[in-house]
Amino acid sequence: MGVLRKLTLQKSPSSSNGRKIAKKQPKTTIGSLPKDLLVDILAWVGSSSFTDVFSAKQCCKDFLEATEENYVIQSISLDKFPTIHWFPPSDGVRSFLMNCFDKGNPESLFRQGMIKYFNLGEVESGLEYLKRASEKEHTEATYVYGMILLSQGDRWSEQGLKLLNSMKNSLTRYWDVDDCRNKIKRVLNAMWINNTISVQEISMECQKGDHGVHRIRRLEDEEINSCYFCMWYREFFLFCRMLNIDI
Repeated sequence: MGVLRKLTLQKSPSSSNGRKIAKKQPKTTIGSLPKDLLVDILAWVGSSSFTDVFSAKQCCKDFLEATEENYVIQSISLDKFPTIHWFPPSDGVRSFLMNCFDKGNPESLFRQGMIKYFNLGEVESGLEYLKRASEKEHTEATYVYGMILLSQGDRWSEQGLKLLNSMKNSLTRYWDVDDCRNKIKRVLNAMWINNTISVQEISMECQKGDHGVHRIRRLEDEEINSCYFCMWYREFFLFCRMLNIDI
């Protein structure tokens, strides 16, 4: 009993008048957070708001150092910045955007890929940037890269279809093909199109044998039942229409 009483007294210290003394809890500070956790938090914040990350980096040295981590730069949203700068951006904006590109920000790679391929006609480098962004699971880059592969026919079409199906399967819960297509359309509308895709001979008929099994999106206010094979070739038709290509 003496040992138990001693342990009890150690756990619940009291003042001289018998009242219990509350233990002070250690304060949590920015400096006490693991750096990996701080980086994850800022990356999550940056994925929705560049301005919030910019404000955070001015708060303290720990935030400033964390915002320079590759993972944070790669996660930052660029929605506040136009795809095409019709007027020269400030030195600060130019430096920030170049840093995003150099650190492999998927949105930056996607934009450069679109500009290189469709605006400047630099096909190889444009495809490379779109491919790199796709490998980082950038939705719009995967869509465009897959469509370009589909346009090339033969084994490239098979590769493009496989890529698009993998995107559909991995993003089924959150992905909206209409939102994806609309964003791509906005990007294309913001630039002069000096290069399009060369559509090779492609079979547009369902080869799966399960046509009418899967219910997919609405197309021009008409509900359609189809398989994924038919869905992507229907998307291919809409993509070509964005580029004013008749197929």
